[in-house]
Amino acid sequence: MMIGMSTSSLAQRFGVSATANKPESAQAFALCVGRKGLTLDGLPGIELTLVPCVRIAGVWHRSTLEHAQIAGDTLTVVVGELGVLKLELEGDLFALSFEARVACEVEGLGFEGVAQVEGACAWLSNGFQSWSQSGVLALGPAASPQAIDSALRMQGDLELIRGGSELSWWYTYVGGGPQSLFAGALSARRFRSYLTVSRAEASADSSADAGFALRLISGATGERVQLAPGQSLSSECFCIEAGPDLHGMLRRYGERLPSRRRSHACQAQAGWMSWYELWDEGLNAQAVEDNAQRARPLLERLTSLRKPSPAVPPYVIVDDGWQQNWGDWEPNPKFPEGLAGLSRTLTHQGYASGVWLAPFLAHESSVTARAHPDWFVQGAVYMHSKRGRMLVLDVTHAGAAAHLHALIQRIVGWGYSYLKLDFLFAGSFEGERQRAVTGMEAYRCGMEIMRSAAGEDTFILGVGAPVLGTFPHVDAYRFGFDIAIEALGSAQLGPSWVFIANQARSLAARFFLAHATLLDADPTLLRTLSRPEVEAAALLPAMAGGALFLSDDLRVLPQDRVDWGLSPQLAARALSGLSADPEQLFVPNAPASLANPVMEHLTAKNTQRVPLVWRMSDGQRVALNVSSQPVEVDGHTVPARSAQWLDRALKK
Repeated sequence: MMIGMSTSSLAQRFGVSATANKPESAQAFALCVGRKGLTLDGLPGIELTLVPCVRIAGVWHRSTLEHAQIAGDTLTVVVGELGVLKLELEGDLFALSFEARVACEVEGLGFEGVAQVEGACAWLSNGFQSWSQSGVLALGPAASPQAIDSALRMQGDLELIRGGSELSWWYTYVGGGPQSLFAGALSARRFRSYLTVSRAEASADSSADAGFALRLISGATGERVQLAPGQSLSSECFCIEAGPDLHGMLRRYGERLPSRRRSHACQAQAGWMSWYELWDEGLNAQAVEDNAQRARPLLERLTSLRKPSPAVPPYVIVDDGWQQNWGDWEPNPKFPEGLAGLSRTLTHQGYASGVWLAPFLAHESSVTARAHPDWFVQGAVYMHSKRGRMLVLDVTHAGAAAHLHALIQRIVGWGYSYLKLDFLFAGSFEGERQRAVTGMEAYRCGMEIMRSAAGEDTFILGVGAPVLGTFPHVDAYRFGFDIAIEALGSAQLGPSWVFIANQARSLAARFFLAHATLLDADPTLLRTLSRPEVEAAALLPAMAGGALFLSDDLRVLPQDRVDWGLSPQLAARALSGLSADPEQLFVPNAPASLANPVMEHLTAKNTQRVPLVWRMSDGQRVALNVSSQPVEVDGHTVPARSAQWLDRALKK
């Protein structure tokens, strides 16, 4: 298994853009390899020094750089008797490889060091997957190794309600003053990657800002790769950029991420989906057909300004509740004509058809799980909050891989050209598989199987999906937490302003990913909330620019609510494929940890911190006030829990 870096360029090896398309004003800094390690030079007010490290059998190993060998932009250093670390730099791209001298088990590779950024007071903490809490936090003290390890081991529901102070998954930025620093992984072929940021302590004899500690790590989240003497292993590819133009850095990062959109660009989709009021128990074929009939004239009006033309028909998405069981993906008796029959009916109504499934999971009681226990990852379980214990499909098992391929082909064959693939994070869980691969390697394998089975023309939405490693295989990405939650026991969740504010916070942390894929916002829900809240919520799809779906039960929705917040102009923005940009990325008085939207809903609190002013893709500016108090913006009073256009009133 020779898995180290080859002689081709870093960009070619990792499938990323070779250049960041930096403006001339951003060329003042340079990453350099020298006796101190990886350093950043040329920008006043910014300093950075990173040294390589490797984790073997639970221990991080570093080596003095005094005897490092430097050849051009490559640094080589010996790590005791264990092996050799090689740092390779190409512009602002860099990666690390380790060649073993003895048999060993490598768990992670990375860089650690210190940095200074003038005026830095906050940083971005990004979550692992679609639903994971993400947002800007105050720059604070370092978390303990135990707290970091605990955060790395969290997965599923525990990870999605993260506080975030321990680490950021995949990328981060640091700033708040005149300068900013961005760092992030560009690939996820073998390892999960994360970054830690913490304020460093000044020495007792110095009053100067001590800056912050920074770590960029691939792995160390449960991965284990066995190396024999002479074998090598590479980290994921990272990039670093610094300067005054943080928006430009984020745009360039999004442009460089490996993505299907580069070669298979497609339109953002519109339609009606069943989940957010029918849920699973209220779903049946008749309810879908009735809602589709009522939604058609509304969707035709909303999409009248859609570009480019001709547009695909609107979709009806059949969500959770159609299947016999999780893992037994055949229609249940609530669909007497099957999903194929429902698709034919929807086609007659002028729709295209879409369907939801969680392809990597099977309930332990399912026929599939009981008949094929060897198809599942040993030691990997997802505990669903309502349905209980789920097993994870091992796509490295030939039988399981063939099953997954046949499943996707069968569903597409029923007439479904839109696949909402959910709970995808489970495919990346570590565990014992038939082949010795990491969780992210298995995830990539599973996504490749499903794309191959679906064909190039099938639209795939990734939900509950890792931020990196997903875009090469999907057409759209759900970027945030659910806009409403099904009632659990006596807890009545449903639509809530807190969930709207939370989705806006997620968009602020991920808006630039629209340069890599379509960003899918949850539907605008027209029931129960006040009119200003509904109209503000309707901005989120327009700000994300990657989808426009409805999800109320239109059979019972009061007619006077049907037009709240909805207009062809907003719909055109929602289907433009372009996201809005928050004008200020660092919110004032950033919190120490991220608020949990479920707990805030249950306790009637709202402490979500979201950028106030956004610039839409067409240049118009809008203020989104998620707080419970009115605010003043550019001479406008924006009431609590509402939005207001700042340049001119939006024409309906």
